[in-house]
Amino acid sequence: MENTAINSMDCVCASIGKEKYKMLIQSDGHSVLADESVTNGGKDLGMTPQSFLLASLASCTVYLLRAFADNRNWPLDGAEVRVIMTKGKSHNAISMKKEIALHGALSKEQKKRLLQAASESTVHNLLTGDIFISTELSD
Repeated sequence: MENTAINSMDCVCASIGKEKYKMLIQSDGHSVLADESVTNGGKDLGMTPQSFLLASLASCTVYLLRAFADNRNWPLDGAEVRVIMTKGKSHNAISMKKEIALHGALSKEQKKRLLQAASESTVHNLLTGDIFISTELSD
C-alpha cells in the first residue's frame, strides 16, 4: 500500500483481535485502547471510536486556544471544550456543537477573538472541509 500521508503524524494504525471489541490504536510510538460499551457488546475498556473523533476536535481546539493566547500574552488561565454530536434524520447527517469555557481575566474582545480562533483548528477545518476516504486491502 502506498503511503501518501503528509507526514508520519498522519498515519494511525488500529487493530483488533478475537476479544470483542477491544481495539489497539497506535501512532508515533503511542498506544491507546478503544472499546465499545457493555451495552454494545464490549467491555468499556476505552473510549469508543466516535468518542475519539470528538476528542480529536476538542483537544485540537483547546491546543489552538492555548497557543493563540500564549502568542499574544493574553491571560488565559485555562479552557475547556465540550463537543456534543447529534445525529440527523438521514443516515449520514450529523451535527457537532462545541461549547467553550474560557478562564482568566480576558477582555470581551479577547474572548471574541478566541471564539473565532476556535473554528480555525486543524481538526475543525478537516471535519468541515471536503473529505475523501478510499478503502483498499493490504498485505
